[in-house]
Formats: sequence, structure tokens, C-alpha cells
Amino acid sequence: MSRLADWLAGAIRTRLAETATSTSGGGESRLIFHGPPLEILGEVYERLVAEANGEGLPILLQIGEHEPGAANPPIGSSGRCDEAHLLDLRNSPTASSYLALVPPRQHAIRSVSSTTDEFGVSGASNGANVPFDEWWADSFVQRVVAAALEATKVPQAGRDGAAELVERAMQAVDDVDPDKDSRRAAWRLISRIFAVGDSSLTATRGISLACGIPPMAADKLSPGEQHASLDGVAAALSDGFKSGLAQAIDAATSEQRPWLQSFLQHIRSTCDVPTALERSPEAFYAPAVGLDLADPPAWWTGLTAEAWAELLSDEPEISGDIQLECLNPLLPASRGVPLLVDGDVELSLRVGSESNNPVQVALERSPGKSSGGFPALVNALGEAEFTDRTPPQHRAPIQYKATAEGHKPGSLKVISLATWLPGIFIACRPARKIVAPKAPARRTRGANWETSIALPGPGRYELLVFLSPGSVVAARATGTASGEGDGGDEGQELVLREMRAGLHQLEVEADGSYQVDIAFERTLQNGTSAAEVCRVFLSCEDVVEEGCRSEFERLIKLNRRQVDPSGSKPIVQLNRSARTSSLQAWMLQDEVASLSYLPIVLAEDYGDHWVQPKWDEETGRILSAGRFLQDPRPPRAISIRLPPSSSPGAR
Repeated sequence: MSRLADWLAGAIRTRLAETATSTSGGGESRLIFHGPPLEILGEVYERLVAEANGEGLPILLQIGEHEPGAANPPIGSSGRCDEAHLLDLRNSPTASSYLALVPPRQHAIRSVSSTTDEFGVSGASNGANVPFDEWWADSFVQRVVAAALEATKVPQAGRDGAAELVERAMQAVDDVDPDKDSRRAAWRLISRIFAVGDSSLTATRGISLACGIPPMAADKLSPGEQHASLDGVAAALSDGFKSGLAQAIDAATSEQRPWLQSFLQHIRSTCDVPTALERSPEAFYAPAVGLDLADPPAWWTGLTAEAWAELLSDEPEISGDIQLECLNPLLPASRGVPLLVDGDVELSLRVGSESNNPVQVALERSPGKSSGGFPALVNALGEAEFTDRTPPQHRAPIQYKATAEGHKPGSLKVISLATWLPGIFIACRPARKIVAPKAPARRTRGANWETSIALPGPGRYELLVFLSPGSVVAARATGTASGEGDGGDEGQELVLREMRAGLHQLEVEADGSYQVDIAFERTLQNGTSAAEVCRVFLSCEDVVEEGCRSEFERLIKLNRRQVDPSGSKPIVQLNRSARTSSLQAWMLQDEVASLSYLPIVLAEDYGDHWVQPKWDEETGRILSAGRFLQDPRPPRAISIRLPPSSSPGAR
């Protein structure tokens, strides 16, 4: 008997006792309990029938259909029955009282449910096609989860963290559950949480195992670090299971390598599609997903959150009580996209404190943990700023991690072009995910660096090519529609246009997978120059497009994703060229909004010179190879005085 079934049987007995008290003078008692799937509810039924020993209310377990040779029990007796039997009981003049246990998807006939007292999960939340959020918000489901956490004996101080881990894991397993209508995977997770108290593991380790996340090296729960570690593993494997962990295996100790090999065998056996792993990692990382909590394998015990952070070349970001923000990014901060700066890294630290005393925050940096003044101590009273003026040379984004006593740590990843060894970074403003350039995990002909960008659906996109000091990019790149640069499809020549020193732009028309090879030269650490190629893999996700009337409205919808996440793609629906939308986006950028009211000039060859205008230059606002013999536009010095002072600010 599982602890979950035992608790459910106890909750039902309590309700029966309350009903018996209210109907002590006689009368009918028709109760319907909406609960978990049949595999759990069957245990509850067996327990209740054994305790009743033929006395009291008949207990019925509703099933979809009988096995061959089986039938409904006699009226007034306990047993497994179909829905029609409940209707027969309703119409019986002698034995119309009963307790029915109803699993999900087994809807009661309206004439039956209208004359019964229903309890447990509400009928509206226990049916087919009910969103997870509605089911999770059900009061009975919350009672069960609270009882499960209490049964683990986790300390009260860690109860909130445990609840956070359980909720995310519950949503992950439900998202990929093939039997989602019955919430079988979610109920199994609750059963494993109940079983933590009977296992040989500590409460914190047991909860981590049940939820399918890496444990902490110390006996504690840290949702921010554990989720960041698991997300980092999923992101690494998104490029392929074996190739994604190639660098981790190379960096592993002799003790860790067998764990990584065992983990790869496990993940291959549980997940067929890397994109599903990235969406719901807990569902596939968990060593076992049954009703009981099995003993953990050696790989799960050894590969802690801290171990993964050291093994992964791209360390995961941590979201905790301490909030880190980069104050000088070249691109707006976006989930799944590394932050990019020119040189110095300007950070803002926010930490809450119940008292008015400053909090001492330890700021660490990786790489360069013991150089450049790191680790640094920062006294923060609500908010403090810190500038790293000597970012170390790095092949993967620099991770800044802030810790303080009594607070959950926070971290941030930043690329500083001044010391970025690959020498090149490719971005796209509407991208959903960008993987920084890195050496190919396997032998790849014609490419020294590889990067990938996930785009929100097919269409025309502008790629931004950022260069480190000393790097020079070729005037043209090569695009291949199939994404296979080693043969087959004919390459398309793409023109790179300079926006400013160290920043170029190229346009691509992507539909499905697309590949771009960008040739460039960079200065090596020994001072010599090397000619290399960066290969960009573009993938277009299938998303629902949401129409917007202007670029301003599209930006509002994008900003609202922070509070109202949506899988849709905001697009500007115009009858004119898609470039009109790009022009609106350029005009609304913070760094140029004070000058973008100045007139621009378009000629017939504007398509060949389509690049973000240099608003502070007269010729920079002419999108054409032509030049005026007599420029009719007012000089910039006069134009700047024309708009009201409030206009640039409003833009």
C-alpha cells in the first residue's frame, strides 16, 4: 500500500464520518469521490473495502468497461462497476446509498451527479482537456501536495523551496504525459513524494530524486541552482546527446566519466527528441518515474548541481533572491540569449533585507576566479553597482555569481567582446535562443566555429555580426537553404553591410533550416592573424503568429511576455514590404531615439544598401549609392532644433 493511497483512504473515511453524523437521523447518502487514475484509486478501493468488511455504505469503483466474464455487483454490494450501475442505484427504492470512487475521464451521468455529494478533485478539473494550471489550482490537489511535502519531513524552512521544485516538475511531467487526460504522470510524482519518508534518503535528496533534478552536494534544496543546472544539461544536449556532452566528458575526472556514460545511456532510453528534453527536462532526467521511489543510480548521486556547473562549458544561470543585472548590454536582455558588452561589465546587484542593514554579497567570476579583484565583497543596501574593468579572456560566456548568507544565490552570463577569444558573435533581435560560437564538437569541413540561432518562424531576418577588436569580417557570406553546407544545395551570396566599427548586418530569408558561413580574420593570443569561418545554423520554430498594427504594439507584446508568457510570435501586419517593420524597429531603439526623427532618403537601389541608418551623419541617412548635388534636407544643426523638447523623449 502506497502512502498516497493510504492518505486518500484516510481523507475519504473522514468525509464518510462527517456524512454519517449529518444523516444520523436516516436518509440517503450518495457520495462520489473524484480522484487519481485507476492504478492508484484501485489501491484506495481495496483498502476501504478491507476495512469496511461488508458493513456500512457500499463502495464502488467506477471503471470504463469490465473484463471478459465480469459484471456489476449486486445492488447494495461493493465492487467494480460501470456508470450505468450508478444510475440503477439512484433509481433503486431500497439501496440507493453508496460511495463511488471515480477516476479521471469517467464523467457521471447528469441525473446521477445532480443527486450526489461530490468531493475530492472538482469534476471540472478532473476531466479530459483540462489545462494543467486549472488542475494544479484545485483545492484538493493542493491539499494532497501539502500532505505529501509534510510526509517527507522536510524542515519547515525548506518547505517553500520544495514546493517550487514539485510544481515545476509536475508541470514538466504533465507536459509530455501520453495519458495527460488522467494526469497519470503527475499523480505518480505525488506518490513518489509521499514515498520519500520511507526511503533511506534524506528528505532533501528524496525530493530531488522524486522530482527528477540533480541533487545539491550539501544536504539542502536550492531551486535556483538545481533548475539552472538541469536547464544547462538540457541546453547542452540540444545539439545532440553525444556531441552535447563531448566537452563535459573530456573535462571529467576518471570517477565522473562512468557517471556521464551511464547518464547518456539513461537519457537515450527515456527521450527520443532533444527538443522535448529542453522543454520538460525533469520528465526525462528522473531515474525512475513509477509510483515508488527507487534507490538512485550512481550517476544521479555523483552528478550534483555543482558537478554539472563545473563540467558544462556553458555554465547555467541561477535565479535566486539576489538579482544581477547588466547595465551596459549591446542588445536588450532576453531569455536564452547571452548578454553582450563591448569591454567593461557594469553590474547591478539587488538584494532584499528585512532589516535596514546592508547585506554583504560575495561576487565570484568564472573564469578568472582569483584575479582582477575576484572574489569581491560588495555591501548592498537594497541595490549596489559593481564594474568589472578587467574581464578575463574567455571562450564561453563569463559567469558572475552572487552569494550572501541567508539568501539564495543569483548568477548572470556575459560576453565581453574585448576579451572574447572566438572574435565574433552573431545575434538576431527577435531570436528565441542564441548559442555563442564554439569549436565544433565533431569534425566539420570548412568551419572553425559554430553557433546556432532559434528564430520565431520563417521570414526575413537581420543578423548582427559583432566583432572583437582586431577582427575583420569578409564583405560577403554564403547562405545555404538546406543547412547542409557540405554539398547538395547551391550557396547563396549574402552581402554584409557595416553599421559602425565592429558591427555589421546581413539579411537572410529563412524557411525551415538555413546555414550561413561567415569568413573573418581574428588576432590570436600570440599576435598573429588567422583566417577562419563561423558557421551559423538557423532554425525556424513553429509558432502561432499574432498580428500587430505597428512596431510599437509589437514591442509592447514582446515586453508583456515577462508577465504573460505566450508561445505566439508578434508580427506587424503591413501591406508594404517587410522592411517597413525593420525601419520602425530601428527608429525605436533606445540609443538612436533622440535622432531618428531626422529625415532619411530612399532611392530605387535602397534594397542593395539596406542597413541601419547612421542617424548622426548626413550621408548615413541616405539608403542608396547616390549622393545629392544639392541636399534639400535642412542641415542637422537646424533640424535638431525643430522638434519640441518632449518629442525625442516620448520616442
